[in-house]
Amino acid sequence: MSDLESNAAGETELQAFEGKHTLRLFHLGDERFALFAGEVDGVVRWQRPTPLPGAPQTILGVVSAHARMVTVLNTARLLAMPLPDNSAAPGSIIVLRGQAQLGLTATAEGGTREISASDLETVPETDARPLLGFVDHGNEKILVLDPQHLFSAAMRGRQRRRRQL
Repeated sequence: MSDLESNAAGETELQAFEGKHTLRLFHLGDERFALFAGEVDGVVRWQRPTPLPGAPQTILGVVSAHARMVTVLNTARLLAMPLPDNSAAPGSIIVLRGQAQLGLTATAEGGTREISASDLETVPETDARPLLGFVDHGNEKILVLDPQHLFSAAMRGRQRRRRQL
């Protein structure tokens, strides 16, 4: 069962968020972000995506992973993080569960962390990034991503092309 559920208004909310839940942590250069473990299908070694013509800069292209085509999103651009330098090039692609068939760039895996509802600090509604919130971990805040809004955030400001007859 997913830790996330979309309500009728299309907003993502935590579903029955009592007890402990596992986050999978990832690095992107010096930044850290996380996803609920149930939202991650796996992590594959970095492979250069095949670019998609006319795609926004947040979409790097597609790769074959876990016997399916996955659209790889540039995590740094998507979350308005500083772009990692060449020494922090992506080392892996996080393959997400779901019909959207998305992947995210990461420089390394960072293990797991158990959290409860009180550990998650929600983001203000004015924050346009696809986030559920933040979790404090030592002296840093870990961004917890909202997989339900990743693709729409990547496509923000773009309209899908319509076939002309």
